[in-house]
Amino acid sequence: MKDKLLREIEIKLSLQFPEEQREKIMQTVISSLNDYDVTQKVTDLTVRHEDINERILKRYVACIRIDGMKDSTIRQYARTLKKLAELIQKPFTEMSAYDIRFFLGDIKQRGGKNSHIENQRAYMSAFFQWMHNEELIERNPCAKIRPIKVEKEIRLPFSSVDIDKLRTACRRTLDRAVIETLLSSGIRCEELCNLSVSDVDIEKRTLRVRNGKGGKDRVVYISDVAAEHIKNYLSERRDESVVLFMSKTSRAEFTTGGIKAMVARIGEKAGVEGVHPHRFRRTFATEMYRRGADINAISKLMGHSTVATTQRYIYTADDQLQAEYKKYSA
Repeated sequence: MKDKLLREIEIKLSLQFPEEQREKIMQTVISSLNDYDVTQKVTDLTVRHEDINERILKRYVACIRIDGMKDSTIRQYARTLKKLAELIQKPFTEMSAYDIRFFLGDIKQRGGKNSHIENQRAYMSAFFQWMHNEELIERNPCAKIRPIKVEKEIRLPFSSVDIDKLRTACRRTLDRAVIETLLSSGIRCEELCNLSVSDVDIEKRTLRVRNGKGGKDRVVYISDVAAEHIKNYLSERRDESVVLFMSKTSRAEFTTGGIKAMVARIGEKAGVEGVHPHRFRRTFATEMYRRGADINAISKLMGHSTVATTQRYIYTADDQLQAEYKKYSA
């Protein structure tokens, strides 16, 4: 019981004091308790598990933000961990592998796909590994849980017919400018939303992507068609905003949700199924590869850290891609 008490004290101190002060306090506590027997007694002073979890989560968010994780990804981690805490109703420090399995099983029972369940497992595993590294727990409860098998899904790029239909369905210069930018640059939806007018060089046909995934900047290229439609769109603007693509309904920069809704609306009007921003990115990678672009160059343009990631974006029905990958990954 004494060891358990000391462990609980150490955990609570770790949430409020730096390591140097914590060690001094613990030395004093251990010395003072040396000649005493300890029995458990529940009192009104017991810290609620909700408070403990909130403090740990705030500390974790601060750490991963310092490490450069994007705000959108941090929100996904936090959302998962809050749902875990609500369902299990105990401190993170006391959660077991059984609790994690129960949480994942609950998602499965409510119709969650394996890909979603695996994402949740990965978020929790990273969190509990951080807790282990911070000496808040002795072992990661997710360590016993194997990755969930996800069936490989063939994600097709847009066909040339699909692209013609999407272009025809664009009724506004904004719609066409966004569609052509996504098709010709391969940038992420969030990167598109973050573009400023000053990031565009119409003459050089370039876009400067600032603070992309991993906090990296890069330059990407746009087609002559995209440049012309961006130019036409900007010539119609009557505001002084520095944002490149403005929502006409809110008169503010687009959110990722706004862009997704826009392209989905265009897709519905065009009669093309499965229209979302990421599919434009997949189409960009596939078309570049089919036209003979070096896979390393494609990887750089897309902002990938490894060629292996780029390989997953390219749809091909032959062995050429695998041979190309092996050539550059050796």
